[in-house]
Amino acid sequence: MHTPRKMQLLEIEYQERSGLRDRDWYTIFFSRLCPADLLVLGINPGGDPLKPKDIIRASTRYYENWEHEYVDCRYPIQEVMLPFLKNILSTDNEGVRRIPKSNLAFRRSPGEAKFKNRHKMTLAKGMQEARQTVEEILTFVGPKMVLLECMKPEKFRGLYCSGPAVPLRDNVYTQFKKSDVRVFYAALMHVKSLDRSIPIVAVGHPSHFGKKPVWGASVVPATRKLVQEYDVR
Repeated sequence: MHTPRKMQLLEIEYQERSGLRDRDWYTIFFSRLCPADLLVLGINPGGDPLKPKDIIRASTRYYENWEHEYVDCRYPIQEVMLPFLKNILSTDNEGVRRIPKSNLAFRRSPGEAKFKNRHKMTLAKGMQEARQTVEEILTFVGPKMVLLECMKPEKFRGLYCSGPAVPLRDNVYTQFKKSDVRVFYAALMHVKSLDRSIPIVAVGHPSHFGKKPVWGASVVPATRKLVQEYDVR
């Protein structure tokens, strides 16, 4: 099936399931879907559905021209993730265009804290609502590794995996708001829709930690080593 058509069908299915029609209130894709070694998943789309003129988009359709929000747009997470992906994969902007990006929930909110206020449901319920679509994305992409742009590996495991999580590296922590917070996690998990085990790597939210010393000193090299070890290109 032609990829933009596949993306359109996934969106139609999600619209029917969620009751949403207006993309100011949700988005599924940040790039074109394609088979790839790496799939990037964030928490949920940013931007305020009550302020649609401020919402940033690389494409208003289905990324027919290989637009990618991390290459063609400018915002805080993008400013961290573009160089991060180029570094760990030893690639350029054109290579990043071939790295699919989506989220664990598709409903839009200006931060996790305001999700329930905008949608009258919890973020966890939003993730459940997106589950079928994310499973189809996983199957279509067929990744060797999933990179979570959020410290939600346990949530990913509960939704998409079976069996134990086998640690691949020690967790990395840093100070944030006077507390120790985890900014790197890596484990081997059996992804049910793929019927195989792959590394699931979670990093602290890039807009919070991407400019801190721990990012360059620990998060980037640890992720790059796993990418090399599992031949992710």
